[in-house]
Amino acid sequence: MPIKFSIITITFNHIEGLKKTIQSVSNQNYKFKEHIIIDGNSTDGTKNFLEMLEVKFISEPDRGIYDAMNKGIKKAKGDYVIFMNAGDTFNSKNVLVDFTTQNFKADVIYGNCYVEYAYNYGRLLKPNDLKSLWKGMSFSHQTVFVKTKLLQNNLFDINYKFCADFNQIYGFYLNGKKFTYWNNTISNIEAGGVSDAQRYISIYEVFKINKKCSPHLKIYFYFLPKIIYSFVIVKLKRILPTSIIKKITQLKYR
Repeated sequence: MPIKFSIITITFNHIEGLKKTIQSVSNQNYKFKEHIIIDGNSTDGTKNFLEMLEVKFISEPDRGIYDAMNKGIKKAKGDYVIFMNAGDTFNSKNVLVDFTTQNFKADVIYGNCYVEYAYNYGRLLKPNDLKSLWKGMSFSHQTVFVKTKLLQNNLFDINYKFCADFNQIYGFYLNGKKFTYWNNTISNIEAGGVSDAQRYISIYEVFKINKKCSPHLKIYFYFLPKIIYSFVIVKLKRILPTSIIKKITQLKYR
């Protein structure tokens, strides 16, 4: 039997980004796929637009992005799930076809993504070694294929506002699930999400998850300075001109 993919898209008042994502999914040169769209009751015409398409969708209020993602997981019928949120796209038309040629046996397959910034700058993001996963997600959920049954048995904990994906993935890792790195650029994603705007809160959540799952003295030395530093950086980004932020970003990732 061919592998079937469930591509789940979460959206809220981002109809132009949603159109881009739908087109990208449609362009995949692989027919054994389903596209599930979870809309948080948008007011920009998203529901009317979706009603004109032959796609599975829900349009209703939710309790945040991870609640919406859980709704998508529960509806998934494929062998693997990948999240591709509104505005995000597959890096090529052949990502799903190429996946099926690899003969993966893992529970979690993760790869690279290209991050697009608002000021016409981008960079390729490759994940760090899994041994450093405790420090936080070095790969986005738009680059991760996870077995559907595994997700359905381990839904996102919506008590985490920014890092329920890390809580889930790190739990899989600590529980011995098999991970495989695929050195392929899977997605193009838009930078500047909620967790980026509140980076220090995001890091604090990762710190709390570490205290719960794998408490060691090293986590205090690693996370506490980062929380303080990130708090300062977020505040500076709110007052510095865009031109200066762009220059600093380019120097950082050169």
